[in-house]
Amino acid sequence: MLQVSLVLIGALVLVTVVALVAFRLQNLQDRRNGYRLPLPARVAAIVGSIEQTPREQLPTLLAALNSSTLLVSVDEQSPIAPDQPRVRMPLIAWVIDDYLKALGGRSFVIIAERGAALKLANLRRENDSIFANRPLTLIITLADGRYASIEPRGDLLSYLLGLRLVLGVFFALFTIGGSALWLIRRQIRPLVELAGAVEQLGDRLDAPPLREAGAVEVRHLVAALNRMQARIRTLVAARTHLMAAISHDLGTYLTRLRLRAEFIDDPSQRERAARDIEDMHALLQDTLTLARLDHADRNGAEPLDLRALAQRQVELRAEQGAPARLRAGVAVMICGHRAPLTRLLSNLIDNALKYGAEVDVQINADAERVEILVEDRGPGIPNEFRTLVLEPFARLDAARNLDQPGSGLGLAIAAEVVRLHRGDIRFEDREGGGLRVRVSLPLK
Repeated sequence: MLQVSLVLIGALVLVTVVALVAFRLQNLQDRRNGYRLPLPARVAAIVGSIEQTPREQLPTLLAALNSSTLLVSVDEQSPIAPDQPRVRMPLIAWVIDDYLKALGGRSFVIIAERGAALKLANLRRENDSIFANRPLTLIITLADGRYASIEPRGDLLSYLLGLRLVLGVFFALFTIGGSALWLIRRQIRPLVELAGAVEQLGDRLDAPPLREAGAVEVRHLVAALNRMQARIRTLVAARTHLMAAISHDLGTYLTRLRLRAEFIDDPSQRERAARDIEDMHALLQDTLTLARLDHADRNGAEPLDLRALAQRQVELRAEQGAPARLRAGVAVMICGHRAPLTRLLSNLIDNALKYGAEVDVQINADAERVEILVEDRGPGIPNEFRTLVLEPFARLDAARNLDQPGSGLGLAIAAEVVRLHRGDIRFEDREGGGLRVRVSLPLK
């Protein structure tokens, strides 16, 4: 959005600069052409109209005569200062003679800017027009003793090239630019929503379809994303349903195997067969749990006392003689899913007891988030494996030793529960040796 806005503003500014440069060049050309003097016949007509007009009607006449290229005024006193220097210019006498003839012998004076008088020799005639390259004023003495001043101005374009044109250009720039930015923002808003939806697609398959708005191409893109999300949701649901069916059927077979294992005469082999059957059953249940968490409904959250959940898990291990301790003074209410959070705490505590022989659980909360710290005194996890162990079936024991109990899904399920609650999980070294698992969850 920012880049598009900058490009648009840059283009508008460039167009404005080009237009101003073009106008400026035209203005310079007009200045080189000079100031167009009124023809002698027109000056004579203006003077005659002023002399014939009653004084009370003179303002109306002057308003009609004045324009952007000519300024006419009448003064009672001579506008020529007594000490104003006078310069005779024989080279332009032929122009003055034309005015004297047209004015019928009236007194006629040309006033030029200071320092420009010597350059008035550049007076020139083109066809029926007379031009001067410097501003000047014609002073004519009227029959009743008043003085008429006739001052030619620059062209209309030069007049407009001042503050009015600059303000107008900038007003147009901001108007057009603001409207364009508003339209661009309106068209880009669906793309921003689309980008956010794509970002969360892996975490929120249960999200409602996006609103199809914006340009035709954007609506087609949003519709395609909605269809893709629906297909992915259907595929995940079908996968979960399939795994649930397989788990149910395999559970039946495992129950039969458990009964048949009772007929094994060798107690050692009978015990090992029962343990294998239990491990297979646990693997099926963990796999099914992980699959269900992939598309769990976030809307099923409820207010829960996280301290009470942790206290229950610690007490269960303590009753079995495991050194498990909880440090949390007050209740910590969180909006979450009871069964997944219970499984999270259970897996982290069991993992700490399995590899660290003891576990300390601590719960800290502030105004927005709650942290669960699960610490042990085990060998820890090397930095290069701390991301790997969150993947399904990842185990650090060499060659996936099946004699070691566990399915390799405990931490993967914990990570999936954290993702379900929009939190994060990371591993740290504990002071004095051991591993610290830090889970951060939003309170809402």
